[in-house]
Amino acid sequence: MKKSSSIYQHILITDLLLIAFGVLVTYLFLEWSDVLATLLGIGLTSMYAFAGAWHVNTYFYAPHDVFMSKIYGMVALRLGLLAASIFVVMMFTSLPEITFIVSVFISYITKSIQEILFIHRKSAKT
Repeated sequence: MKKSSSIYQHILITDLLLIAFGVLVTYLFLEWSDVLATLLGIGLTSMYAFAGAWHVNTYFYAPHDVFMSKIYGMVALRLGLLAASIFVVMMFTSLPEITFIVSVFISYITKSIQEILFIHRKSAKT
């Protein structure tokens, strides 16, 4: 189980790097509300990534058709929940929209790449 928990460590390290660089730059050049928007974007995508890693670990040794249906179904569900979360934040808060969307986009891309690499590495070892 140690190898499968490494994705969680990678997500946490990515979060720390995104917070260290993204929030620092935001703090130095923009306002406090931009810092909150950046942190919220990173937090939302972290929940997305942790749910995906857990789901992959749970169904990885299932038959291929079950694995693929569960993974694709969960990707669609997680993406829908992320889109709904973005909508709620943009409609009901006064956070800067551009900063929030940029932070979500950058964080989402990095964590999606990690998830793809995780599935690839894990499937190559079986």
